[in-house]
Amino acid sequence: MRSIVLTLFISIKLVQPYKIPLPNLPMKYCLRVTVTDQFHTIFVDNSNETDQILLKECIIKNIHLNQTILLLSGPNLNQPKQIISNQINLIIMTKFLNYGLFDIFNKSLHNVRRFHWNIFYIVVTVNDGTYTCKGGKFDEANTNVIQNFLNDFWLTFRMMRVILVFPVSCPQTYVLYGGKLHTSMPLYNRTIKLIRPKTFNELSSAIIKSSEGLTEGYPLKVTIFPRFPTSLPNCNNIRNYINFNGTLTNGICGLDGLIMHDTLKHLKFNVIFINDEQCYQFGYVNYTHLEASGSLGCVLNGTVDISFNSRFMINYGIESFNYLYYVMHDSLCALLPVPKIYPLWHYPHAPINYFLLFDVILVIFLLVPLAWISDRIINKLTGQERVTLKACLYDFMICMLCGFSPRRYSRFYLIRGTCLACSIIYLAYYQGYINYSFTTFKRYERIKTLQQLYDLNYVLYTSPPVRELIMPLKNPNNPQEVNFIERANLQPRTDIGIVLDLPKAVTLGRYSDVRSEIQLRYCDRHGKPRIYVVNECFRHHYLSYISKFGFPFTKTLRIFMERLSQAGIPDKYYIWTRRTLHVPDSLHKEGPEPRPNLKINLYDQIIPFGILLFGYLVSTITFIIEFFLGRSRLVVKSA
Repeated sequence: MRSIVLTLFISIKLVQPYKIPLPNLPMKYCLRVTVTDQFHTIFVDNSNETDQILLKECIIKNIHLNQTILLLSGPNLNQPKQIISNQINLIIMTKFLNYGLFDIFNKSLHNVRRFHWNIFYIVVTVNDGTYTCKGGKFDEANTNVIQNFLNDFWLTFRMMRVILVFPVSCPQTYVLYGGKLHTSMPLYNRTIKLIRPKTFNELSSAIIKSSEGLTEGYPLKVTIFPRFPTSLPNCNNIRNYINFNGTLTNGICGLDGLIMHDTLKHLKFNVIFINDEQCYQFGYVNYTHLEASGSLGCVLNGTVDISFNSRFMINYGIESFNYLYYVMHDSLCALLPVPKIYPLWHYPHAPINYFLLFDVILVIFLLVPLAWISDRIINKLTGQERVTLKACLYDFMICMLCGFSPRRYSRFYLIRGTCLACSIIYLAYYQGYINYSFTTFKRYERIKTLQQLYDLNYVLYTSPPVRELIMPLKNPNNPQEVNFIERANLQPRTDIGIVLDLPKAVTLGRYSDVRSEIQLRYCDRHGKPRIYVVNECFRHHYLSYISKFGFPFTKTLRIFMERLSQAGIPDKYYIWTRRTLHVPDSLHKEGPEPRPNLKINLYDQIIPFGILLFGYLVSTITFIIEFFLGRSRLVVKSA
């Protein structure tokens, strides 16, 4: 069931009832206005002419039925109006074509100015011969007046679809924007054309056509700064993959540079690079003072139209800029140095871990009660001497650890054989690990989760914009996480190599980008990475560019980048960038590292020789004790 839309008439000026009946308005004066898919029409009556009431009613009746109409008139017209919706059309009725309309736009309808693509009608109701029209054409003087007025309106407000009509003095004629006239000024002028459409669709098509091709020559203030590997200043090798014009991007290539190149090449903007160093960094929002820095701040204050450095699409808590369509997605991850190699002298005790010790103890404590119970049963059946539980425990521990039994009990052969088999397996494992230690490097365990990072008291070294990305993730119930984020060491720009120079240092970076940087800059002479990425990352987001709030061609750029993304162009550009840098397609996988042939020195055998020395000392002390005890016994016997 089609909903009935309420037509709302709000009149600030109370119109007095007419005493004399008005004549019927001729149909040729009845203006038909075209509307798009907007929901609202604002009708501003600035004519103050009561004899035009029929014309006003005729225009309102011809507005589409699903439109909500807001009628503004009277002495309070210049008061600011808060227009929330951005899906509106605008009709202004005025008696003369003068620059007082600019004041209405600046005062009463100032927040409508950002809706550059809405249809805007200016209805001039004068009928005193000021604007003469013959056959749908004005004379040269009036044409110049109209041309200058609409061009000044374009230069001031940059409204794309403006229609000027004179329903009384020049009925059925519509003045639209025509072509473009380039001058020495950054923004081109616009010419006009007059049409007399025969059908409603013909009028709609003419209005849409008048707003096409406006990106060509339109001034576009941009920033793009070097960042590895999405915006690179060295673009010599990229020409092997694409016909690249470096003047469009200020010599920057990479993923961001190539997308910027395609955007400017296709839409033909007149690019202007802002000469402000503050705009050539990412920037962040200082929520204490509600200020933004870097390129983000330049976009917010209108200095820059678009920042072509891709960034995470997150909520900054402010709505004074727009994201374009996403081009990629990536994760923000922690980076740490690859753990150091275990010293070779650790090999005797390295394989002895908690699991192995628990396994040995479990086997012993399972076999000892079994042997003791079987001994009690045999004792009752045969009357042989019983073995205590303590003696059983010692016997099996020696058998398990040393491979022999100090007692000869035939009734325990099967159980002790099981114990001996386990001993052989463990000793074989131990011997195999020793061989492995002398032929392969073993490193300390890597950190795999963020909680491990917090618990080990690592210090975060990063830039303020990156830290602001993880601030919303701070969990107040996790004091280690709060401490990790709040005591971060902030620097303007952080090189990921800082984790190799400082102890307990960690930094953050985009997963795809840091992988390329590690492969290119932070590998040893064997091509193995010296830095690794923690498995658990902080967040995963889409990457996009930002444009200032109210930029006329934001929607056009979104559509263009949506087509690029759906065609897979950004992914190809990223791959081509990696290949121009000679970065391998895959990262070196973590695995065994063969140890080169080396001479074993005494330091590497410090534990075995230490145990041997300890054994010598114990043996010597035992010998001395037994020697003196033996002499004392001889003395006692001789006495």
